[in-house]
Amino acid sequence: MKIAVKIFLLLILSAEIFSQSQFLCKGDSINLVFENDKIQDFEWQKSTDNINWEKIGENNLHSIVDYPTENTWYRVKALDQSCPEFSYSDEQFIEVYELSKVLQNDTLKSCLYDTVKLLAADIVNASYNWSGPNQFSSKSNNPLVADSAMNIHSGEYILEVIKNTCHFTFSQHVIIQELPQIPQPKNNGPLCQGDQLELTIENIESGVDYTWIDPQNNETNALSVEIDTFYYMDNIATFNVFAEKYGCLSSIQSTEVIMQTTPLAPIESQHLAGTDYIHWHWEESQVNSSFRVNHIDDYSTSTDIGNINSYNLVNLDCDTVYELFVWEYNECGVSASAVFSKSTNSCPAGCGGVTSIVDIDGNSYGVVEIGTQCWMSENLNTITHTHGNSWCYDHDSLMCDSYGRLYDWEAIMAGENSSNQIPSGVQGICPDGWHVPSDNEWKELEVYLGMCEGNTFGCADATGWRGFDIGSQLAGTYNLWHDGQLKSHNRFNFSGFNGLPGGYRFSTACAQNVIGHYGFWWTATEINTNAWTRHLDENLTSVNRNGNNKNHGFSIRCIKD
Repeated sequence: MKIAVKIFLLLILSAEIFSQSQFLCKGDSINLVFENDKIQDFEWQKSTDNINWEKIGENNLHSIVDYPTENTWYRVKALDQSCPEFSYSDEQFIEVYELSKVLQNDTLKSCLYDTVKLLAADIVNASYNWSGPNQFSSKSNNPLVADSAMNIHSGEYILEVIKNTCHFTFSQHVIIQELPQIPQPKNNGPLCQGDQLELTIENIESGVDYTWIDPQNNETNALSVEIDTFYYMDNIATFNVFAEKYGCLSSIQSTEVIMQTTPLAPIESQHLAGTDYIHWHWEESQVNSSFRVNHIDDYSTSTDIGNINSYNLVNLDCDTVYELFVWEYNECGVSASAVFSKSTNSCPAGCGGVTSIVDIDGNSYGVVEIGTQCWMSENLNTITHTHGNSWCYDHDSLMCDSYGRLYDWEAIMAGENSSNQIPSGVQGICPDGWHVPSDNEWKELEVYLGMCEGNTFGCADATGWRGFDIGSQLAGTYNLWHDGQLKSHNRFNFSGFNGLPGGYRFSTACAQNVIGHYGFWWTATEINTNAWTRHLDENLTSVNRNGNNKNHGFSIRCIKD
């Protein structure tokens, strides 16, 4: 913008012309004109205080352009004496308007995900117009750019302010700074009293500051920290750390330091016992301990079992007291021994003086009396049969030695008809004086062990899984079953029936990865075209009653006539 100001110099002293001040925006130009032809030799002068004057431009210019940056007075001074009545023209005052401190700084730095606002001074009667990246625009002096800043919000933002017809333009450069990497702290624990604690960071970045916060909320700035553990002898002490770069903070990460002392002796818990096993349990005196066990009080010959707080003794004698010595240890030392004592269950009662039976092939089997019934306590393993088929699991004879043989229903029935009587009257494949149990004889066994009678869900006449813990009572030989709820129940093999996880063979000849997990037994009773069976599962404490294809291969238990 230009403003033209004419100065008429009359041949009188202090000629009064343009007595009113002129308004100019900073950055605009002013055109000064001198229209007195009487004065031939003159110069232009200006002053910012109307006291101290300075020359501007060349002499004798009737028109001159200037760019005042602040309030300014202008005048013409005569240099010759051809007109002695005139020395100076009147002063012309030019008011220059400007905006200062509209933006506090030219650069605005923010952190990734922060809220970003542009900040301009609040000027009375001024209008604002912001523009910037991503088609940003706003007419507010302090507009919001982003609630959660991203890299795309970086860039140059232009502000135009209009005041009193004056237009002023400013720019603010917004920089969105990346957050430092989240630190990954680690420590040299577990520690014993007196050890030196070392806290370190695995992913150190150049130019990043790290702050550690201890359990008492004390802060320290260091890449690594060493502390006397005497001050932090809780079982677990938590240390926090965060990273800072260019004022941007990472999230806080924690590392737990495990503080140990020499452990006390293990604490005795509930042990489980059967006729031929004891499953020992104990509690650790402090976290992250390991254990050694022995059957005598001698640490040097003890067995290291790691951090498992249980131990199994198998193939034991029934009705016999056993002891187990247990030591708890860690890097700080070894506890005194704890001695646990437990008896195996009573030996199974005899069946009218019968303690074992022998099959047609000369194989001997134990027996167990349960209520009024006398059962074999092992699965039948005879090869000799007149009907049907039989197999060793996976065609491995060693499986037959441990789990008994698998038979289809035709083989165990040996041509006899289905029966659900008590007794069934079906000798089938069983030795003389013994027979294949009917479905009702299995129910009689289950009811004796505590199963409810009738066809209500979970009771004897129902199908599916029945009897809360009857499966565990029927199962036996702890080391043959895989870990699960069945053998961890405290009623495991309570009956002495000693049900084994002999697996099965489907009619399609498929029977893989089931040995040790399941046990299936035939009954002498048909249901439609199938036959009733019983089924135990390593992960369930109940027993299943269902009809199965007669061509499957299952185990068989014989019951005394």
